[in-house]
Amino acid sequence: MRKVLFLFALLAHTSNLFSQQFMTREGHVHFFSSTPMEDIEAEHDQMSAIFDSENGSFAFQAPILGFHFDRALMEEHFNENYLESEKFPYAIFEGSVSSWPLPEVKNDWVNVTAKGVLTIHGVGIERELESQMRFKAGNWELQSEFLVATNDHEIPIPRIVREKITKEIFVYCPRTFLIQYGSSPEFAGSDSKRIGHFSTSRFRNVQRHPNHQFAKQ
Repeated sequence: MRKVLFLFALLAHTSNLFSQQFMTREGHVHFFSSTPMEDIEAEHDQMSAIFDSENGSFAFQAPILGFHFDRALMEEHFNENYLESEKFPYAIFEGSVSSWPLPEVKNDWVNVTAKGVLTIHGVGIERELESQMRFKAGNWELQSEFLVATNDHEIPIPRIVREKITKEIFVYCPRTFLIQYGSSPEFAGSDSKRIGHFSTSRFRNVQRHPNHQFAKQ
């Protein structure tokens, strides 16, 4: 984790040395859990990301306290009892895009595999996440969706609420813009405001069909 935090700090205070670095501090993340007893979902729009187009390496970091729920009590339990956000303040995914460099990807979405270590609740798991990328208007865009198993990251789920929380949580990162470091911040962040929030029925369908393909934007 220290390595990732150092990388973010270094990039934030350096300028022309990183001509191949692309970044955002406003990435969007949505997670959803659906059971017959209860639906649980949260939104996050403070994800930071760095991508190096020279070698395909990346680092994503989301402060756990940035996830917001419709109900304050649910958010409190999420931070204090499950994710223990004071002890484990970040979710981090660090690695590289497989088979980099990619073939010509300008304006067209390309399916890629992001391979690295996903650390949640202080537990790192090697993952290969199917994602999409494209290079458009001088910046990179990406999107991804995947499942996170609570057992993999040793997230404690009290027995009294186990029937309300699925064993695998669906996570969706809508199209996120990574702008070249030093350029205008106008295009930074996620475009979720433009494409709108996704309905819970869509997330239920994805949970039933983990091989769901990305909707073309």
